[in-house]
Amino acid sequence: MLNLVLRFCFVFLTIAALSFLGVGIQPPTADWGSMVRDNASLIMFAQYDLKAGLTPLLPAAAIAVLTVAINFVVDWFLHKTSGLNDEQ
Repeated sequence: MLNLVLRFCFVFLTIAALSFLGVGIQPPTADWGSMVRDNASLIMFAQYDLKAGLTPLLPAAAIAVLTVAINFVVDWFLHKTSGLNDEQ
């Protein structure tokens, strides 16, 4: 199970990276990597408008939160099903 989840996270990050580079999922299909690429030019306007500067960071944060959350859930599940206790 751990191998499956690690592969899912790897594939998810690879697709997002390829979409950011422009060789992954093509528009009009929505993808977080392409959202970061499309909004990356807004970072220059962060000194004038904070919302414009944070716009490309939202899909990037969603990618990070999803992969970390999946790893935490699987780690918790493996800890519960392994029969090991921390209370010894």
